[in-house]
Amino acid sequence: MAGGTPHTVRNESKEDAVAFVVHAPGGPMESFSRAAAAATSPDMETMLAIAAANGIELLGPIPAVA
Repeated sequence: MAGGTPHTVRNESKEDAVAFVVHAPGGPMESFSRAAAAATSPDMETMLAIAAANGIELLGPIPAVA
């Protein structure tokens, strides 16, 4: 997806799934992922703050499966 385009990844089956995602440039997402993993309080407010600090806009809620 192009930058600035809202998107998501979700598994709509009952089976386990693996998503392979490439971010280019990867720096902002790498920084976000590391900070999110290290967060001592992984609530939504904390995740939104970490995302904003890395130039990432999280949108929500995730649309329901049709």
